[in-house]
This record gives sequence, structure tokens and C-alpha cells, in this order.
Amino acid sequence: MLLILGASFGLPGWWRVAALSAQAAFHLLVLLDRVSGRSVPQRFTSPARTALRVIAAAFCAVFYLVLAPGNRLAADGSRH
Repeated sequence: MLLILGASFGLPGWWRVAALSAQAAFHLLVLLDRVSGRSVPQRFTSPARTALRVIAAAFCAVFYLVLAPGNRLAADGSRH
């Protein structure tokens, strides 16, 4: 997502506006899902929230694979 955001600024003219607008709409849907509770039908906001969580999990998984086993935290907060 960050790479796409950075690349969007390098696009010419209205392509930049379209790409940044689409990303802003996506993140606004996630924010709306978080703050609205049940007032907005979640069938519209749930896919954006799910996609963002999957992307965040993949981002964190990269760091988990890179860390040495001694630096990882166990479920109870102790180090292995």
C-alpha cells in the first residue's frame, strides 16, 4: 500500500488524482467501518477492512521471518 501511495505521486496529471482519490476512498471506508458501528451496512465497508488487515498481517509476517528466534516474543510475553 505504501509503495502504491508513493508511486501515485509520480503519475502524470489526472492519473495521479484518480489513484490518490481511490486510495483515499478505500481508507475512508476502513475508517467509516471503525467509527460507525452498525449505522452503515457493513457489506460495503467490510471488504476494505479485511483487505487492510490482510495487508498489515503480511507486512508484519516479513519482520517475523527476519527476526532471529531469540528476539521473538512468545504469547505470554517472554522471550524464547
